[in-house]
Amino acid sequence: AVRAEQRAAEEAAEKGKRWVGGERRGGKGQPPIKLVRDTTVAGYNILNNRSATSTSSVSSSDCQGELCHVWSKPDDAAQWLTRVVGEQTINVAPDNDQSGDTSQQSGAQSGVGLTPLIQEEQDKIQPLIIDMVNRSQPVNDDTLAQASGGELHLTRGVIEALRDDPDAAVLIQRLSGELALSRVMEQTLMARRTLLAGMREPNISGEKEAQAALTQTTAQLDQELSQLKLELDMRQALADNAALTILERQTIRAKTKGQAVGVEDDTDKRVNDLSKPIGGETP
Repeated sequence: AVRAEQRAAEEAAEKGKRWVGGERRGGKGQPPIKLVRDTTVAGYNILNNRSATSTSSVSSSDCQGELCHVWSKPDDAAQWLTRVVGEQTINVAPDNDQSGDTSQQSGAQSGVGLTPLIQEEQDKIQPLIIDMVNRSQPVNDDTLAQASGGELHLTRGVIEALRDDPDAAVLIQRLSGELALSRVMEQTLMARRTLLAGMREPNISGEKEAQAALTQTTAQLDQELSQLKLELDMRQALADNAALTILERQTIRAKTKGQAVGVEDDTDKRVNDLSKPIGGETP
């Protein structure tokens, strides 16, 4: 009886698991289950009303939401997410782990988190803002959109104000950092929605172990988002929003016609203060 059960388990392992779209994965001669990638691809397609296993790009005419504007095809979204949170590769058939490419063998791969992505986005945004301020790039809807971050939109007025500001270099550094942070936060929220949608795919939702692992991945994303929000709040607490600061400084310069703004010096008041007794002294 034990041998019969063992043989049945081996046969089941060789057949693999029924995975996304009803396809078999992890069995003998089959591709492994890529937990985060496969779930993200399925979620991307579900949110775009396509077959869960589709790998093609979403055409501009069919793109109805932000998701396909940020990532034009499901694999782009999957690569972004696996880079952040890592990947878990699963083979059911033992023979699969004894041969072949190591990337196809069972195991876990760690992610890098969001910090490197924020710096990369800032490195893209900052030169573009500098070029617009220096007039080497046109200021139009396209270039402004390329430099914007998520819900934080760069405007023509901010660029014009930076051209007049003597401290433009410092302000551009701050502004590009805020835009990059906002952009990555928006990408993370979209990736989270995509993962949750993929978890509802019938074959994924029926695998308890997969659901448990994906729930941990979602929690990891939530932690990354909390850290990102904390960083954004701290930046705003330490310095006013860069865009508002730029526009306020332009308004002040316009009112003072470029002159320095000083504090009024009331000479009579200062002399009077000096003549007052110190502590309990009497004159």
